[in-house]
Amino acid sequence: MENQHDTEESKVFNDPIHGHIELHPLLVKIINTPQFQRLRNIKQLGGVYFVYPGASHNRFEHSIGVAHLAGELAKALKVKQLEQIKRMEELEKMSTNLEVVKFGPEDVKKLAELKESLISDQDVLCVQIAGLCHDLGHGPFSHFFDGMFMDAIKRDKKGKADKEVINKEWTHEKASIEMFNYLLDKNDLKKVMKTYGLKVDGKDNNDLEFIEEMIEKPQDKKPLNDAAQDNEPQNNDASKKWPYKGREEKKSFLYEIVSNKESGIDVDKFDYFARDCHHLGISNSFDHQRFIMFARVCDVEEDGRKNKKKIKHICSRDKESANLYDIFQQRLSIHRRACQHKIKMAVEIMLKDALVLVDDHPDFKIKSSEGKMLHLSQANSDMEAYINLADHVFERILHPQEGRKEPSSEEERKKELDLEKARGILQRFMEGRKEPSSEEERKKEQDLEKAMEILQRFMEGRKEPSSEEERKKEQDLEKAREILQRFMEERKEPSSEEERKKEQDLEKAMEILQRFMEGRKEPSSEEEIKKESDLEKAMEILQRVMEEIKKELDLEKAMEILQRVMEEIKKELDLEKAMEILQRVMEEIKKELDLEKAREILQRVMERDLYRCVGQAKKKSEEEIKERLKNLVNDIQDDEKDRDGVNNVILIYDYNMENEDPICKKYSYDKKKPEKSEDKKKEKKETLEKIKKDLEEKLSERFPDDKFEITDVTLDYGMENVDPISKAYFYRKDNPDKGEPIPKSDVFSVLPDWFSDEILRVYWKNPKGLNDEEIKKREEKFKEFFKGWCKDNGYKDLNKDDPSAGRATPGNDQSN
Repeated sequence: MENQHDTEESKVFNDPIHGHIELHPLLVKIINTPQFQRLRNIKQLGGVYFVYPGASHNRFEHSIGVAHLAGELAKALKVKQLEQIKRMEELEKMSTNLEVVKFGPEDVKKLAELKESLISDQDVLCVQIAGLCHDLGHGPFSHFFDGMFMDAIKRDKKGKADKEVINKEWTHEKASIEMFNYLLDKNDLKKVMKTYGLKVDGKDNNDLEFIEEMIEKPQDKKPLNDAAQDNEPQNNDASKKWPYKGREEKKSFLYEIVSNKESGIDVDKFDYFARDCHHLGISNSFDHQRFIMFARVCDVEEDGRKNKKKIKHICSRDKESANLYDIFQQRLSIHRRACQHKIKMAVEIMLKDALVLVDDHPDFKIKSSEGKMLHLSQANSDMEAYINLADHVFERILHPQEGRKEPSSEEERKKELDLEKARGILQRFMEGRKEPSSEEERKKEQDLEKAMEILQRFMEGRKEPSSEEERKKEQDLEKAREILQRFMEERKEPSSEEERKKEQDLEKAMEILQRFMEGRKEPSSEEEIKKESDLEKAMEILQRVMEEIKKELDLEKAMEILQRVMEEIKKELDLEKAMEILQRVMEEIKKELDLEKAREILQRVMERDLYRCVGQAKKKSEEEIKERLKNLVNDIQDDEKDRDGVNNVILIYDYNMENEDPICKKYSYDKKKPEKSEDKKKEKKETLEKIKKDLEEKLSERFPDDKFEITDVTLDYGMENVDPISKAYFYRKDNPDKGEPIPKSDVFSVLPDWFSDEILRVYWKNPKGLNDEEIKKREEKFKEFFKGWCKDNGYKDLNKDDPSAGRATPGNDQSN
């Protein structure tokens, strides 16, 4: 609900989470643009809506909530800054005769710094704009698009890198910045921004840069203490240059409000925790209002090798340290119960399969600003195209007529009518067929449908000759028909019951063709009679070719047959252009078949006939212990002060998990610079990919007729395996101007030692139409195999006898 407030162009929104919130007139102008309104059509939690029926909220309302909270936090910090300045100014004015009051040079310097770091009205407005626009770059189904879909589209079906993918390093944050600038230019809002005191032009555009830097911190612009993320010694000396352009270092804390890349405590999370929990129907243990109440800007001493430097951070009261863990516990809960839900993942794998199939289909290409038609995966390179990409792509695939262009000429309208007639004929044919009762019959049914589609496409593409040149080509085609005739005459008469059945299917197909022919107008001249006769002959020949295709159980083999026929035509007639046309026809056939497959996948999603999760595992406990020991060695390396370069030896405990007896082991290490976190992440990712590839190969070898997808799921506190509070800072009541970290041991003794869990999942892309008994039998085989693989590879099998593991019903949608 949006109500017009009686102030200058501001607007009050009645939000279900934050109540009545009033937004600045500039924010309202941004909201009232097509680029921002697009967010109404992008669901906040993507595929979670197919599991939790209440999760229908979108990026539009979330972005408004983040803008509101960003303003609230910035204003609250400003109030505390003003109180601190006022307190120091009062001390300065007090009589110097009072010995208890000493206002020395250091205090004068500190007061000056406080005034310089005071949050301005422009700062608040920029922070609000960044919060409002931080998600402009999301694609269909939010993180699904820049995650699972883009990862898949970068590889073709042979596993090779796809050279046509534009901007492989793309992220939704980068797209948010591009869309933000596109929004400003398209709606001429820079002029409006200047009227509110923002600097956006030429060299004097630090406010615009500030907004962009808050949306995404550039990779080459890490804050000074980001070195700790890489286990590097911090060298925060005075010569270190402040990396940002938008704001000076004295206002470094402003970069922690919208998207805090260091501690992960920011208003983006505050809103989506509250909003997601509200729509999911689960409790939210974190109170963001309490955080805002106790938050203040403090000086934090950052330890370095050479000296100490004070950086301004947003800090909390020391008594709030335990409550801050609720932030990360809440994130883990939402991911475990919703974002990484087994059924949600199955749905998104199916969405990914469908979108990959239609990525380059002509009906789904999007026009760019330069007039070029882009694939779905390329639309993010052009904001004019990207604005037309949202969740509605699901409905366009499922109901393609909604996305098709209207015919613009009489000829196109004629083709459209013929296509509709053909669809009607085929539909009647399919409705008259009995449902297949076995796997073999289902395969034959699919093959027949493919054959009919190929024949239909061939018939739709034919034109009557209208010139001498075309009549010559028609004569050449007649010769080609003769070749096809000889090819078909080599066929044997049916000699078995199975072949007779196939012959009966052929007769049914011929009846369809006959009905199709009856719908054509009668020829009115000798020439048209001759053409009609030739057309009937051609159709008879092609139908026999189609029957040959129908007998093949694999589409690739069927295409090979057509290819052999085409090569024979080419040898005898050398019809280069004809061959090019036929090749294009085959490519179009392939695209149409992909569209049908995509439509079938999405139809299965709607019918809740989902892929099945047949395997779930995590590393065994001893593997975790080895990992922890490795980290402990790295920690000791970091703390070691010896410089003699001699190998050091330490004694630590490992556990034999079978006997559960502690075994004292020696671990030696060399004094050397520890690995950077990026190197560790790369190594970890490569190891995981090898494990997934090994499992995929073994599954394909053991079950060659089935298709699987292997995914990895990370459940953590948002900082991988790092203690999330290690990057947070706190102040004491008796010294509210100084911030410092609090060790985990000083918060709770029962906090976990391990802050992350890696889970491997195997999804079976079960064929459509299998009954429950068939599914159960095959799942048992897969699970038995997976159990053995886990045992051989150091994984703990997490499979349970859960009937809802792969298929969601209204009664078990929210099962974990």
